[in-house]
Amino acid sequence: MFLYFHFCNRDTSDVATQPPMLSFKHFLQDQDDNIDQEEAVKRYNDYRIDFKKTQIAEFFTAHKDEDWFVEMFLFYFAFIQQ
Repeated sequence: MFLYFHFCNRDTSDVATQPPMLSFKHFLQDQDDNIDQEEAVKRYNDYRIDFKKTQIAEFFTAHKDEDWFVEMFLFYFAFIQQ
């Protein structure tokens, strides 16, 4: 509980804001006009997966050396090994 409280109440003024994920409508604006609906949905789903992977990797890289992050992982691994 402490770790969750600590994480939610951190001062985030020094953390760079990550860009928002594009909506389907905005994503389509960058696509070829001749794309069919099925291909558009497939490409958007691929975009969403890649976007989320990138966000997770950037978050991990940015915080991997911070005490609260290391403590969170130690707590998690101790919990799942029980």
